[in-house]
Amino acid sequence: MKKYKLLLVFVFTLLCNTILASNVQITNVTRPANDILKFDVSWENSWYLNTSPNNWDAVWVFIKAQDCNTELKEWKHADVSTNSSDHNVSGGILQVDAVTDGKGVFIRRTNHGFGNIPTASVEVKLQNATYPNNGTVNFEVLGIEMVAVLTGDFQVGNAHEATHSFETTTISSENAINSGALIKNTNNKSSNATLPNDFPKGYDQFYIMKYEISQNQYAKFLNLLSYNQQFFRTSNPPTASPNTNALSDQPNGIRYRNGIILTAPGSVSNGAEYGADYNDNTTVNESDDGQSIACNFLKWTDLLAYLDWAALRPMTELEYEKACRGENSAVTDEYAWGNKIVHGAKSISINNDGQGSETSTTTAPANHGVAAVLGKNETSSGPLRVGFAASQGSPTRLSAGASYWGVLDLTGNVWEQTVSAGFESSNISSFTGGLGDGEITSDGKANQADWELDPLYSLVKGGSWMSGALLPDSAYCFPTSNSNKKNINYHISRFRLANVDHSTPYTDTIYNDYTAQVEPILMYPGQPYTPYVTVSNGYRPYVRVWIDENNNGQFESTERVSYYGTSGTINGEFAIPDISVSLPPGSYRLRVAYSQYYAPSANGCDPANGNYWSSGSEIEDYTLVVGGLDPVGSRVNIGDTKFNADRHPATGGRGVRQF
Repeated sequence: MKKYKLLLVFVFTLLCNTILASNVQITNVTRPANDILKFDVSWENSWYLNTSPNNWDAVWVFIKAQDCNTELKEWKHADVSTNSSDHNVSGGILQVDAVTDGKGVFIRRTNHGFGNIPTASVEVKLQNATYPNNGTVNFEVLGIEMVAVLTGDFQVGNAHEATHSFETTTISSENAINSGALIKNTNNKSSNATLPNDFPKGYDQFYIMKYEISQNQYAKFLNLLSYNQQFFRTSNPPTASPNTNALSDQPNGIRYRNGIILTAPGSVSNGAEYGADYNDNTTVNESDDGQSIACNFLKWTDLLAYLDWAALRPMTELEYEKACRGENSAVTDEYAWGNKIVHGAKSISINNDGQGSETSTTTAPANHGVAAVLGKNETSSGPLRVGFAASQGSPTRLSAGASYWGVLDLTGNVWEQTVSAGFESSNISSFTGGLGDGEITSDGKANQADWELDPLYSLVKGGSWMSGALLPDSAYCFPTSNSNKKNINYHISRFRLANVDHSTPYTDTIYNDYTAQVEPILMYPGQPYTPYVTVSNGYRPYVRVWIDENNNGQFESTERVSYYGTSGTINGEFAIPDISVSLPPGSYRLRVAYSQYYAPSANGCDPANGNYWSSGSEIEDYTLVVGGLDPVGSRVNIGDTKFNADRHPATGGRGVRQF
């Protein structure tokens, strides 16, 4: 089981030890020379593969410095040497890779292998050798676990006739692409829109964060900002009372599993202090305070600020697809682990709640990928620990919910915020892949000229923990007329809608519940879907479809979404009017009722009508997921900023860096 060990923050006269990012530990920071910082590093479940995909993991290490002689004592990024030979690491297992902009270093395995990285001593050379060495400068050394995504061809697209997705297309270079040619459904795009050469398309190699940003990482970020920067990167001002939730109005923070609180109010000259208090006992950073839970309530501008500060950058939606499926061909409606079968892990069913070892209590059946997603009977919840499904020696990519490259939680937990490839000529981003410089503006914004701060230029991907919730079965209304059918010829023998194609056998009873037996119907807002019904003897067939839109267990007449009836005879399959939903993401129950000769009533709770009901009729229930765990290639939220313009309990993210 993956362990997430949490370190306290020790502030010494000369320096500060850092908290970890995920399970990477950086300790014992010293300054043996003016231009050298020395520290110990270790992390768990590291790899460098000598078989496909032949990639490796690494730790991105960057440094912040605080000169206590300055008036505001602000933390600034400390650049390091761009020459790898200027840096050293002990033990013979690891190597230090410098980067051309000097914003940090990557530490990774030198040789092929897998397992935990024991403590190694690292020396990093600073570019600035003039920092005072008289006890007035503090240093923070921070680490983020990353995964290498290698150069090569890959496919984008959903391989499904969805309105909002890419055509299945092979990306074989970073050359300019006509965005309009990529996108299905030409009604809402410009065929002249072009993604320029500099827009990152995923062909070239890049590092991606192994996990989503954790609450511990975001709290550390806040603690190293100025008062004014904190003001714009939190929901409540830095002057708020102690124990005020930083990113959400209480009690929604704890309700949705975000425990970042303000521990000490700030002032213009001194920033506030923040910590994790998931167990809500006003003592921060205890072992069960949720430091390793994915950070939700992040706006697009929050994510950009964090990534700029960490000298990373946002990923594009094309890079997201590369990070998920790698070199494999697109699979219809696949999730990050390579198929479309999901086992939902829920925060109401976990071991070690809020701890660094938090895991789901449920076990996924064979061939099921694992993702954090709401399930039946759950009405409120939140994200789980980052990487919760992975463990050392996990037998399969599916059981870890991992991508082709070993990246975790790209499906579920919190929505991934990406740079959109556009959908109209006016919505083509100016993004050219510029890297963060380690600094943000005085009002807490990313300062990179090519980064679009308007969330209209972003797109959330992958679904989240909110992507499924149903009432218990007992809460739903059921038909009172459930007598035996008298004629085997009159029943629904097949029902097709969106991704579901279900052949239904004859049963003696009128009502049949398929919510647990058949995969959920997956629909996205604003797209038309045509239901198809097959009957063996359709004399004067009538069909009605309801969706329990308010999830109150009642199928009211106002919730009827499709109706069909004819006085003729139809044998075999026939289409009924399209269904288009405009519901929030989540799970709903869909009911379809068929009767011969007499039309079902408008009320879906008891649609029986007339003496002919029991002789030629059937009612079937299915689970409907709206905008749920988005398949890798879907673009269902294009142009929709409701998830990341304001703070949303299911929106987070991660960053990348080319190498």
